[in-house]
Amino acid sequence: MSMERTLAILKDLIRIDTSNPPGNEEGICRNLVELFSKEGIYGELISFAPGRPSFYAVLEGDHPGSLILSGHLDTVAPLGSWSFDPLEPIESDDRIFGLGACDMKSGVAVLIDLFFKFLRAGKPCYSLKLLLSADEENKYRGAEAFRKAGLLDDALFVLVAEPTDAIPLIGEKGEFWARTHFQGWEAHGSTPEKGVNAILAQARFLLELEKKMPALPPLEHMGRTTLNVGKIQGGRQPNIVPETCFAELDFRLVNEEQKKEVIHIMEELGKNALPESKFSWETISYKRAMLADLNNPWVQEFLKVYREITAEDYNPKAATFCTDLPTMFPESCPPFVIFGPGNILQAHQPDEFVEILSIKKAASVLEAFLKRALYS
Repeated sequence: MSMERTLAILKDLIRIDTSNPPGNEEGICRNLVELFSKEGIYGELISFAPGRPSFYAVLEGDHPGSLILSGHLDTVAPLGSWSFDPLEPIESDDRIFGLGACDMKSGVAVLIDLFFKFLRAGKPCYSLKLLLSADEENKYRGAEAFRKAGLLDDALFVLVAEPTDAIPLIGEKGEFWARTHFQGWEAHGSTPEKGVNAILAQARFLLELEKKMPALPPLEHMGRTTLNVGKIQGGRQPNIVPETCFAELDFRLVNEEQKKEVIHIMEELGKNALPESKFSWETISYKRAMLADLNNPWVQEFLKVYREITAEDYNPKAATFCTDLPTMFPESCPPFVIFGPGNILQAHQPDEFVEILSIKKAASVLEAFLKRALYS
């Protein structure tokens, strides 16, 4: 399978800075409108704020319903020390290096190239919708704009081309971000017994919370609920007993029931961390966990094609990361698979890269599945 055009599209995408913040997806969307017009199809833009559009294109089918090809256009800002210009793609050692090469401009390039191929294959059984969102790396507002515009209402199956090493994932953990707050009492640093140290309260709480996580039972295909303490802030200076302390926590949940259990654990530990302190918490963000039905015909067909093309054994499992899916489908979701080139461990890393072999594998599986789904 020739990769020439897919790699050319990927390199062009990398050269356009969509670091989020600020995102600024307008440049890449205008580029896509021009690219699609050359192929004889009109691409549409839909914005949630000035300069923050998402892109979509539709290949109309004979019958009601659509297959959704989902990707996002933004990247994180380049972090750490890069060995080269992050916006100038490099092809070396059967890899493509550059900002977003893995997460997820290689997946987007595969979807675009396949869309063009099926554009020339005749009218499909069902509509094929390519939805490329803005703001996935921040607040998922591009995906929300697609949902509000009704572009997802007739979805029969959704393919999210996030980096999975070209291995199908049939679910994703929920993303629950919470901010915990301890209120103490200020005193002079020379008489700490006269105050209530909010930092110590927060520290005791966090250490006990971490100990509780392994007791939450794993769920088949989903694994375990995890905790990351991502941010902590408290106090004013060394000689003052700190009155306040905040922490921001990232729980990756296997289901809704364990969200309730996590909240119960937080509240119990919070009120007992330091009796003289006051504890409160608030939700920063929540995206529900999702698990596809393995008995669904669409999902079964995708996995069947995957096995035929790759001849690999497959053990169904879920993504540990969050995608646009819960925002696009906040209540009920059509059948879906998360599947795309690149290893998620490369996402957000200096000298980010994607293996060309991974791109080829993902493209081969997706093309075979779409041919069968749209033209048989």
